[in-house]
Amino acid sequence: MAFNKFLFCVKEITQQKLGMDYKVKLTKVTKNNGIELDALVISREDSKISPTIYMDYYYEEYKKGNKPLESIVEDIILVYRDNCSGEFIDMECFTNFEKMKDKIVFKLINIKTNEKLLESIPFKKVLDLAMVFYCVVDEKQSGNATVLINDVHMDMWGITLRQLVKIAKENTPRIMKFQIKNMEDMLRGMLNVGELCMVREGGNEYEVDYDEKTSDNYTEDIIKEIKDNNSMELFVLTNTQKINGAACMIYDNVLEGFSKSINNNFYILPSSVHEVILVPESENVCKEVLEKMVKDVNRTEVDTVDVLSDTVYYYDKGKHTIKIA
Repeated sequence: MAFNKFLFCVKEITQQKLGMDYKVKLTKVTKNNGIELDALVISREDSKISPTIYMDYYYEEYKKGNKPLESIVEDIILVYRDNCSGEFIDMECFTNFEKMKDKIVFKLINIKTNEKLLESIPFKKVLDLAMVFYCVVDEKQSGNATVLINDVHMDMWGITLRQLVKIAKENTPRIMKFQIKNMEDMLRGMLNVGELCMVREGGNEYEVDYDEKTSDNYTEDIIKEIKDNNSMELFVLTNTQKINGAACMIYDNVLEGFSKSINNNFYILPSSVHEVILVPESENVCKEVLEKMVKDVNRTEVDTVDVLSDTVYYYDKGKHTIKIA
């Protein structure tokens, strides 16, 4: 079944199952890097909550034969009811700047691939990136409910871009605390039996048979093999939520503190909008190789919606500055 027909069928069956008290419609949602996703929106007159349920995942499950149409609709209705069962997010508070200002944070996106979006939202240029702003209106263990700040909000609040930047730069490190871990520590946290059977690093794949190894031996073997195939020392910078963590690269004093801890200059690789990789400068590190690595990973490993940039950045310890390498 073609995607458009799949969308129509899911919409119709969902409407039939929920009944006329509900309104079910299809919409397109523009995400980062201009990516448009098809979504189903379910609403009810007596509720102010209308969850947006993205359809690409369900279509892939349908194509693979993992789930029939009826089962997919049941899952969608369950997702809708789960999202409507929690506490209501009072969006009327969004009109009150004093109530929202402590929730305003920033993230980094690519300027070139988000030109259309940037026409209607406030932003500040940072290198070849754009600092854009959003409100964290609800925090849950599974993720954050957020609202992107646009020009309409700015007019409603009566504030300037300069004020917005100041507020966001104060809030973001407090709400989205940074963390730096070396790649070895990151892998030790990831490599638990039953959770991961393959790791990709630097174009290489590492796979171990669980039946023949203990968890500790498995972890050590993976890390040893990666070290043997990669002479670069790698560190990952993100936030504790691991959402939009690339923004940590412009937190005050974070890069300066890292440069002092390693007593060296370093390169910054934009792994995705959610994290960056820090590579200390050494004779084993070649800028051209890093640039190729970033481009290759962006094309083959990172979801298009999560790509930040193909650019490699460089932090100069002596000048306390970050620049395009």
